[in-house]
Amino acid sequence: MDNGRTGATYFPVKVLGSESAVDGDLITYPAREYTADQTTDKPKGLGIFYCYPSPVGDEGYLILSGTYAANKTDNIKVAYKVPFRPAGDETGNYIEVAHNHRYTVSITNADPYHLDFTLQVADWTDEGDVDNYKPENDFTQEAFAFDAANSTNALLLSDGKVALEPTAGNTLKFTMASNSEIDESLDYAGGDEWLVADGDRTFETKASGSTAFAYKMADDLGSMSDFRPVTIRLTNKASGSKYSVVVMPKDQTGPEISLVAEEGNTNTYNAATRTVTILNANGQTIKLKATAATLGTEAATTGSSVAITDNWITVDNNSAADAEGVYTFTLPTAQGSAEETNTLTFTAAATGAKTIVNVVLKAPQP
Repeated sequence: MDNGRTGATYFPVKVLGSESAVDGDLITYPAREYTADQTTDKPKGLGIFYCYPSPVGDEGYLILSGTYAANKTDNIKVAYKVPFRPAGDETGNYIEVAHNHRYTVSITNADPYHLDFTLQVADWTDEGDVDNYKPENDFTQEAFAFDAANSTNALLLSDGKVALEPTAGNTLKFTMASNSEIDESLDYAGGDEWLVADGDRTFETKASGSTAFAYKMADDLGSMSDFRPVTIRLTNKASGSKYSVVVMPKDQTGPEISLVAEEGNTNTYNAATRTVTILNANGQTIKLKATAATLGTEAATTGSSVAITDNWITVDNNSAADAEGVYTFTLPTAQGSAEETNTLTFTAAATGAKTIVNVVLKAPQP
């Protein structure tokens, strides 16, 4: 359907946008596939698709496309404009597309260039839904489709973020479903512009409207050093709905470390500096939780592991299979000097990224 509204309120019934449509008020709905069962004299099912109310002045119309059997043998692609006019007459008056009504198009004759039809209007008295289609324009995570096959060294995470190493040759591709064209901008958070758009954006209106987005490494990547997460901001032109895709440099997707507090335990962890401070005394312990990324695939790979540089610190488990793993670190024997330091290296199973935590000792109070 073309010249359709982006939405409507129902108490009272009122279309979104201006009463007399202005730029941005009207959109083209994605094409809706239909089956032979829905095109008979007595179609099965409740309808082919649902649309929002459309005032007379919008001059809304259907676009019917398919194939025409010329000479009953040669199939040629055709598309017809079907205006909301009861008699199917191009010179007739448009009618309102009202809520709670059914509009049935009956084709009476056709050739490759013209379609004769009638349009019947009736109250919608059926119970239940029309079908599972609605001409929405709001972005959701379901509208985002990561193109793993055509991306290079990019990983989709379960939270919707993408892990991508800023290395020459790496690419990212995805599609976004929408009922209108999409505005796009990239926010580098004050860092280097290491990820850039690749190619033009084309809005495809096939079985469902979508736009393909492709990104590549910047040409001057080799001269860059300040790699920060890039936020790709997408805005639906029709509804104003927004969606963001955050692209993380892969080495910044290591496990997030936090302290598991225990009553009476005075050992500390500073998340800002990633530093554990532990009392230099026999049998001191500290618990840390590692929250690791999870791949947004069916396998949902997740979990973490930890390695310790010097063995005067021990750990109860070297790895955790779950996204959240709790590790208990122990100082079995006090070191000869409180100046001793150590390093804990946590690794995310999903991305291979590491988080390094420093360990310092604190001398006991006399």
